[in-house]
Amino acid sequence: MKTSVVSPFFPTGASGWEIGTEKSPRKKAEADYKKRTTDPLGLPHNETTFVFVTPRLWPGRSKWQSGKRASAKWKGIQVIGADALEQWLDSAPAVALWLARQVGKVVSGGIRDLENVWEEWSLATNPTMTADLVIGGRTRDVDRVHKWLTDRPGVLSVQGDSPDEAVAFLYAGIAALPELSRVRVLSRCVFVESINELRQMTQAFQNPMIIAAPGQCIEAAGAAVAKGHHVLLSMDAKRLPFISPAAQRSSRQTWH
Repeated sequence: MKTSVVSPFFPTGASGWEIGTEKSPRKKAEADYKKRTTDPLGLPHNETTFVFVTPRLWPGRSKWQSGKRASAKWKGIQVIGADALEQWLDSAPAVALWLARQVGKVVSGGIRDLENVWEEWSLATNPTMTADLVIGGRTRDVDRVHKWLTDRPGVLSVQGDSPDEAVAFLYAGIAALPELSRVRVLSRCVFVESINELRQMTQAFQNPMIIAAPGQCIEAAGAAVAKGHHVLLSMDAKRLPFISPAAQRSSRQTWH
């Protein structure tokens, strides 16, 4: 891969990645290092960082990493272990949900990444709904979503013909962002179906999230905002929920 993004989790510039789940990460890393040093698959050694990823704890990884860096056969060497992966996934809850499903971990069906919600909603129509069609002629509304995303944490209530339409509009608005911003925002977006799941996500992730939830979750939205999360409440225009005085005091915007 090649990226200009500066991140504590992966190197800037060109990098070649190897991933191993073996019980002995050092043995696997050594084998992959030798294999890729001999056959770098077209990657120039002097311009590429060799990255080894393991979901296991590896107490000796710093020593191994330093030794390989000293050999100077690659531009750089980086090892990403279990602790770093945990921090990385904590900063990107949508990616964490996706990965949990890929490895067969049980995840509540009421907690999904926003892209998954959009895919299901958009494929329910014939022809398939597109993001451009959802936000067509609604430039001011899209600008308000973008402003909300960059402002301090707060509640944004969006009313649509159905709650799902409001969530779809959030996705379509994010899809209109420049690629780098879009990827960063989507990695933090999750959708919850109930107030208990909203509370669960608020407690589980310390890094700021963007949480889309039904309007009935209004009672827990203020607590989520207090912990630094953005909350979008999808309101059914035909059935607005009761909003308590405590929730009304949260930073809120409401629009159709």
